[in-house]
Amino acid sequence: MTYLGRAIAFFALAIAAIGAHPAGAEAPPSLADRFEFKMISAGNNRPGVALDQLSSAVAVGLGRGLAPAEIAAATEYSMADIASRIDELIGEGLVSNDGDTFTLSFPVMTVAETPASMPVDPVLVAATADLIERELPDIRESYEALAGFEHVPFEDASLLILSDVLLDAWQINDVESEILGAERPARGGGNYYLALLEKADPAEEAFGIYGNHFALIGNVATGLYGNQRYSGPPNLVNLTEEFLTTQFGYEEGVDPASVRLQLAETLIAVHHRADTNLGSREIALLRHFALIDSDDRVTVPVFGMPTYNALTAIAAEFRPAYVALLRQHLPALRLHYAASSFATQGVSFEEYFIWWYHLYYSRVTDALVERGTIMIPATINSTYIGVLGSGGE
Repeated sequence: MTYLGRAIAFFALAIAAIGAHPAGAEAPPSLADRFEFKMISAGNNRPGVALDQLSSAVAVGLGRGLAPAEIAAATEYSMADIASRIDELIGEGLVSNDGDTFTLSFPVMTVAETPASMPVDPVLVAATADLIERELPDIRESYEALAGFEHVPFEDASLLILSDVLLDAWQINDVESEILGAERPARGGGNYYLALLEKADPAEEAFGIYGNHFALIGNVATGLYGNQRYSGPPNLVNLTEEFLTTQFGYEEGVDPASVRLQLAETLIAVHHRADTNLGSREIALLRHFALIDSDDRVTVPVFGMPTYNALTAIAAEFRPAYVALLRQHLPALRLHYAASSFATQGVSFEEYFIWWYHLYYSRVTDALVERGTIMIPATINSTYIGVLGSGGE
């Protein structure tokens, strides 16, 4: 894929986005209520089976070695529902069976077992944080030249730059390519990684993993980076009809997606100081979200493709030393994988690595927060607005 093609895919929600799939059918809380599916995919590579609470219950049950009838008894789903969903998961390539034995091709990551089966070496975490801090002067110098960031102090963008750009969305595809050199697993009609993760803290995403959420409408993308994207304070991503109607007087039936686009377009207009008739309700919402201050100055990055490319260059400059550090740890990680329950359950090393990587860069992010190198925004998550083309700058 060309450089521009990768950038457009990024703004189209296509590059290494990790996100929960909303629950469908409800399951009793006895088996799978604390779990959420996460996926890494590109383009239209999406599962052909519903990743709802029924799939979650089936995956947790099969991962525990339960027979289909035992899963039905534990969840009160009918045996027909369980059997039908298992057949769909087998057809998707997510489950295989040998007689009465079922094997998952993706990890079910539990709070009790994952720290031992997928350990993140604190020495590696500290070494990575040290590397970032050594590179910090050059990173800050590059930051000062970023169009669309001029009004945002580096500290306010530090979560986005030092975690998302260096370690996650702008970096992960190339790390995946250089370390693994393998295609994402073929499942159904696409290629994607999948995991089912247990949540320990309802206020935080599973395992405290930091990730991106992009909402693209027209040529405007609202981006949110953090580990409380959905359960944290109200933001552009988790807008609900109830919040809009009860807190800001919108009429019942309002579409949160349309309001999100209005807010993004208003933010861009404020950023450009456009002489337009800006809606007072949209301005009030943007102030509520701390996206503009009391003087109506934008507080978050607003940028287009040239700046996206500049951020990609920052990640690329950091990559050689970063990948070299990861390669040093790779033999130890392969040993951990071979001894883990994931290996015996049929999860590939590539899938194991990609989910370990999310745990790892999230712990690096936490370490940088503890050191004061990264500042968590008052809004908990880092918001930015992307515009296809150069219209954001």
